[in-house]
Amino acid sequence: MANNTFEERKAALEQQRAQIMQAFAQGEVATPEESRDRNEKAHILILAAVLARATTNPAFYGVLLDVMDAEITKPADKEIVTAYLMQMAPQPNAESEVGKV
Repeated sequence: MANNTFEERKAALEQQRAQIMQAFAQGEVATPEESRDRNEKAHILILAAVLARATTNPAFYGVLLDVMDAEITKPADKEIVTAYLMQMAPQPNAESEVGKV
């Protein structure tokens, strides 16, 4: 592979920059803030779906407790999460989704 001259590297970078700017102008590239907002919204939606299923499905609730116990290692954090999950445990009279993990 031959070494590119400064001018060739500069031209390649300018072309790359122009392509990025064009994509950005067409709305194809999200800003870091937009990406962060989308990721945050995705996390919230996933959490809501998981918690909703955990309140109606005892099997899923048990799996969620196991996952939280394995993944959260800091004692203070574990206490907070455990207390929260215990208050939202599936109720015996709740519409059951047993077998639908």
